[in-house]
Amino acid sequence: MDYNQLFTQTWHILRRTPLLWVLGFFAMSLNMVGHLVMRLGSRWASQSILQQADLEQALERLLRQVAQPGVLIAGVVGLTCWLLLVWVVLTVGEGGLIGTTAQTQRGQPTSLGSALRQGADWLPSFIAIDTIVFFPLFVLLLAIMIIGAAALFLAIILGAQRGDLASVFLPLIIGGVISTGLGLFTIPLSLATIAFRHLAFRAAALRQTGVRQSVRLTWQIIRQKTGPVIVITALIFGISYLLGTITTLLLTPFIFIGGFPTFDALATPSAPSPIFSPDHLILTFIHVGLQWGLQSCTFVIVSVFWTVGFGLVSSEQAAVSSGPLAVSSGQ
Repeated sequence: MDYNQLFTQTWHILRRTPLLWVLGFFAMSLNMVGHLVMRLGSRWASQSILQQADLEQALERLLRQVAQPGVLIAGVVGLTCWLLLVWVVLTVGEGGLIGTTAQTQRGQPTSLGSALRQGADWLPSFIAIDTIVFFPLFVLLLAIMIIGAAALFLAIILGAQRGDLASVFLPLIIGGVISTGLGLFTIPLSLATIAFRHLAFRAAALRQTGVRQSVRLTWQIIRQKTGPVIVITALIFGISYLLGTITTLLLTPFIFIGGFPTFDALATPSAPSPIFSPDHLILTFIHVGLQWGLQSCTFVIVSVFWTVGFGLVSSEQAAVSSGPLAVSSGQ
């Protein structure tokens, strides 16, 4: 396989299709809203507590309020709904990126409305694929949690019955060793899951197949073209890591400049500093805007790389399989 095609095709698509960047900003929009709310909310909460005359009582009062069953349930439900909404917008945006990239490869016209409609149409299939693909990782994490909880429970029971430290530490050590051993598998399994997910999304979208057929086709491509899939996956993960490192380096100064709450309220409680000073607000919005732009660009670049990579490996897989696959690789 000519891996230069992965970079040349991706570059031409990114250069010729401004719509991709619009879709990237759309996909990451709710992420940035959440980041802005968390940044301003944490600033407000921390400064409000620090400006209290009795810090210990303020913390205790806050903990009592948060520990109320109604507050906990509302918080969990609200956070779950928000995360699901973020995931839906992100996934619809990714579907739009996949469709727009494929249309650009075929020389077909693209539009924002059609891209979003495609992403919304593919959303049920993407949900089902995520459920199937992430199930092994979910089972592994659940097993680690169950083993850890069982070890802790057994340590408490044996410690209460026998009253010696050996009875307490032995289950914890055994459970910790087993959990650590299983935990070592989470990293390679997570990487494999992410790669399979990206390829399965594109199989479902570009082949217009059902969920099971998409998963089966993805596995067939990986099995028949293992080498190219590994190389392309490694290249894309390397690019993602590089872009993430650049983003972190560019955003780090904003964390230290105006990102942490000042402690003037402790030193001069009679004249506390303002919670939201103009400088802090300006820095916060610059930080969020820069993060939005950098993460959106990273999301677009990585998505196009996956789509082009899928076209390359699937076209080669079609050359050695009995039936041709119906998506142009853009060559």
